[in-house]
Parts: sequence; C-alpha cells; structure tokens
Amino acid sequence: MSKAVKQHNDGSGDHNVGTAEQEEIKLHWFPLEAKDWLTDSRLSLCSPTTRGIWIDAICVMWLNGQSGELTGTAAQLARMCRCSEPEMREALIELFETGTADILLPSKNEANRFCLLSKTQANGTEILQANLQANLKQILRNRRMYKAHGISQIRSEVGRKGGSKTQANGLAKMKQVHQANRQANGKQSSSKRSDSDSDSDSESGSGSGSGFGNGCESVSHGNQEDNGQSPVPGNGLGQVALDQDQDEEEIIEGIPS
Repeated sequence: MSKAVKQHNDGSGDHNVGTAEQEEIKLHWFPLEAKDWLTDSRLSLCSPTTRGIWIDAICVMWLNGQSGELTGTAAQLARMCRCSEPEMREALIELFETGTADILLPSKNEANRFCLLSKTQANGTEILQANLQANLKQILRNRRMYKAHGISQIRSEVGRKGGSKTQANGLAKMKQVHQANRQANGKQSSSKRSDSDSDSDSESGSGSGSGFGNGCESVSHGNQEDNGQSPVPGNGLGQVALDQDQDEEEIIEGIPS
C-alpha cells in the first residue's frame, strides 16, 4: 500500500491538491474545492477539453505517490490522461500559457535534468512547441501538490532521525540502569560475605558452643570437597550474588550501544 496524504484540495492550477498536513493513510480519493475550481481565473481561460485533461492529470499525480508531477512525451501523457495526442499537445500549451500548470523541459547541457519553462519568456510557447514536435519528454507539474510532497519528505526524514535518536537514548538509559543494579548487587553480596565471615570467626573463637553451626559447616565443606569443588565460605549467598552479576553483565553486553 502506498503512502497517501490527507490534504485540503481544489482543482485549480495553483490551488490544487495538497497542504502541509499529511498522514500515513491510504486514500484513493481527494476532496475537490468546487469554488476554487469554478472561479480560478487561469483555469477558466482553458478550454473544456483542457480542463478535463487537467483534472485527469491531477488524479494520476495523486495516485502516483502525490509527487505532483507527470513525466513523458506527449503520447505517453495522452495515455495517462485518457485523451488523444493532439488534444494533449494543445492542453500542454494552454496550461502553460494560462499559468495553470508548470512545464519543465529537458536541459540542453545536462542529461536527465529538466528546467522550468518560464511563463515570462517571450518565446516560451515556441520552445514548448519545438519540444513537442521533437517528441521529447516534458514534466507536467502541479505546484501545490509538488510543494506538499516536498514538505512530506522533509518531515519523514526528520521523524526518522528523531526516532532513531530516541531509541538510542532508551537503550543507553537501560544500560545505565542494569549497571547500577549490578553495582548495588555487588555491594550487597560483599556485605553478606563480611557478615558471614564475622559469624564464623565468632563461633570458632568461642570453642564452648553446642557445635551445631560448626558441624553443619563441616558437612557442607566435606560434600564440596568430595565433588571436587572448592569450599565456599559462609552460606554461599555471595557466590549466588556473583553469578547473578555475571548474568546481568552478559545481558548488558548484548544490548547495542
């Protein structure tokens, strides 16, 4: 599905399709400003045939990504706008002379580049007729839709960059939180190991206790030595905390910076 634009539209040459307000929606239709279409002085100078070709051209531009432009020879544009080639040639000349639309012709100096044909140029009509007779391509442009399309492209690019920056900031913040948690767990495990060592020292120094604590610790050490593992001082909570820190460190390393 192509990107469509929610726009304020009319059918005149310079008051045509589009405004700056655009959304990512799919539309096969656009509203037509009846008053602008009927009262536009430039469009009113065109013949009924040219006005019919122009509204078809606007529809094709709308469905063609709302770019505001159609490119092709007179024959190609005629097929797009559902008219004969002679009618298309006459329509292009009328749209240019009345100022209803912009016409761009191929550049003589650079390939694949088109230049705007100025309406104030004295021989502009002759230049356009020569281009049509040579069966060269031209661009038929709707000014309003073309401008709205450019604004949409800029906003999309700005939004894409802003979204990437927000995502990067979120990942950096998540990494900081994990690092803070890891440091907090490290301090807690160190405190528990210190308390455990203090309890063991006090029990071994008394020598007259019931022997229940020492007996349990002796059995635990014996089981670890039988399994080929080194004994862990205290109750082993410090080792569990260290394992938890290692897991969090692996999670942090998996997050892209």
